[in-house]
Amino acid sequence: MPSHFAPRTSPLLLVGFNRRFSPLAVLLKAGLSDGPAAMLCRANAGVIPAEHWIQDAEFGGGRIVGEACQLIDLLTFFAGSLPKVVHAA
Repeated sequence: MPSHFAPRTSPLLLVGFNRRFSPLAVLLKAGLSDGPAAMLCRANAGVIPAEHWIQDAEFGGGRIVGEACQLIDLLTFFAGSLPKVVHAA
């Protein structure tokens, strides 16, 4: 296992894209085989009012920047490479 996944004796602060460092994500990644993969992901985040901070384009970046990028980063971690094709609806 890479050293950045080794147990730590001191606190670790993660900001930004941090879901890939969760123990479950690391365990899932270890169980995936190498090679091409098709990944299907569904996110059901619900409605956020227009006046919510995440909907502010400058401050929160909207749903894609504020939330979906976390999911995209996690899937990229699982794949071990950048996506070749992406479809969204």
